[in-house]
Amino acid sequence: SNPVDIASDGTYVYVVNRAYTGPNDRVYAYRGGSFRTTRSFFLYNRYPVGITWDGAYFYVADTPDDKVYVYDRDGNHQSDRNFDLHSDNGSPTGMTWDGTYFYVVDGSDDKVYVYDRDGNHQSDRDFDLHSDNGSPTGIASNGTYLYVVDGSDDKVYVYDRDGNHVG
Repeated sequence: SNPVDIASDGTYVYVVNRAYTGPNDRVYAYRGGSFRTTRSFFLYNRYPVGITWDGAYFYVADTPDDKVYVYDRDGNHQSDRNFDLHSDNGSPTGMTWDGTYFYVVDGSDDKVYVYDRDGNHQSDRDFDLHSDNGSPTGIASNGTYLYVVDGSDDKVYVYDRDGNHVG
């Protein structure tokens, strides 16, 4: 009832849901045109804000913990793969994987923070969003470009993987 982000593994579409009322945050898996729930799993996260798939695991960003929690395809928590977000990345609003890096957009400083597969912050790859992209609410990648949606002007801003605004 409170979907906050979506990801796909090529077979299923996964929707992360924030319950607001206790430990009932879940990821729901959907398959086919009917979009009926085919399976789901509970999250350890307290306040999920984004989900992405890297081909092996789901990564779910959490805002109060400023952490990324990792789950396998069956929803088993992979606590040894969790990683902390950089201290300045305290208001994540979404995350994506481009095949090389995780990109986590931050809604308070209008910036994208970059992490490698092991969760190491790549500060030399971080970038500020375009000045008009002041209310970022989500981010996606097609492997070449990053797409950041803005909640105040209802636009999608396009960046290359180096953070250059291209449209």
